[in-house]
Amino acid sequence: MTPLDFLRQFRLLLIEDHGSVGDIELTSGNYDNFGNLIKTDIPTITTDLCEVGTFNDVLYFVVIIFSDTFKRVDFNLLKSFPNIKIYGFKEFNKTLYPTSGFVYENFERQLLNDKYLQVQFDYKYDVINPEDLFKEYQKIKHFFMGSELRIVNQLNDSMNILKTKMEIERNPESPKLNSKAIELLTALCFRNDDLPKKVDGLFVYSSSVDVLKLTRLIEKILMLGITKKVFITGGLPPKELAQDLQAEGKTKEADLILHLLNLKKFKDVKFFVECTSSNTLENVTETLKNHEFKKCKSLLFLFKSHAAGRGYLTLREFFKSAKILQRTFNTKYKMAGKVITRNNWHTFAFGRNRVWGEFLRIKTYGSRGDIEYNSVKNLVMKIEKEVK
Repeated sequence: MTPLDFLRQFRLLLIEDHGSVGDIELTSGNYDNFGNLIKTDIPTITTDLCEVGTFNDVLYFVVIIFSDTFKRVDFNLLKSFPNIKIYGFKEFNKTLYPTSGFVYENFERQLLNDKYLQVQFDYKYDVINPEDLFKEYQKIKHFFMGSELRIVNQLNDSMNILKTKMEIERNPESPKLNSKAIELLTALCFRNDDLPKKVDGLFVYSSSVDVLKLTRLIEKILMLGITKKVFITGGLPPKELAQDLQAEGKTKEADLILHLLNLKKFKDVKFFVECTSSNTLENVTETLKNHEFKKCKSLLFLFKSHAAGRGYLTLREFFKSAKILQRTFNTKYKMAGKVITRNNWHTFAFGRNRVWGEFLRIKTYGSRGDIEYNSVKNLVMKIEKEVK
């Protein structure tokens, strides 16, 4: 198992435990145990307790606390944890504990020089499995939650940053595209729809655009009698996304769908709803909290046609061996003059920009492990060669 795969499994355990956890991100500006700058980006996730990252053969937790809340009783309990290291925030490359000839009083004086203190726990990922590491994480969290230490909630800080800036523009300016690039981008972003077949579940990605079209597609699929379970997703879209879509953004996306569905026509179908997610990845991870979804061996997903590639790869990341089919609907945005389809997207600026944005999302999310990427990595590289 690679360090990144280990981190993905550990993150899933946090999600299944209803823990607060961010996406896997590739972060730069990190330093190794000797204070040397790590020149490559490393994969990390952030929880409400700490940062979790992996470098070389080590997976680490770093908890940041306010120095003025640290007491000797905390130190005496903390040092019983294996593989612990304590260092400052400003002088992060200077280890405060453990050190040769350690004297607590000297350590205490050094705390006065820094507002924050960092406590790191290291684990060799090749000698511990994700489940046992999760148990270690729970012990550490139990300790900090039961103490009087003030913890810096890094997840809230990072989420506030994410809310102020959309990670990838929805409509970035597309480069000039030749006929080969158009062919390859169509294959990557749209894929081909499948003939409906009997499946364990129908999974509906959220949408604030053309919801009536999506609802009619759901009913059309259900009339075929191919499944008895429907998973509907979507909370409130982020404010920036609602503005970008020129959507109201005041009603949960799952509720928009439920309001338009004629549920009386499908009395023998079970509808499962999650209404907390705010993006495609969360559509899946939030629904994974439902055991009925987790045990599906076959799925048919519904999504916007130009985003079908990303939808498929997101599901494939979590359902490695399941049969996954797709059906899509074409969308028309208020700021666009045309409906976006697999045949016309490259003929007008909005369509080109929208699909190019999908390409950038697949590349970015794939590189950091949010979606399955190996199956399309070569296709992405071919596209990049065509647009240079």
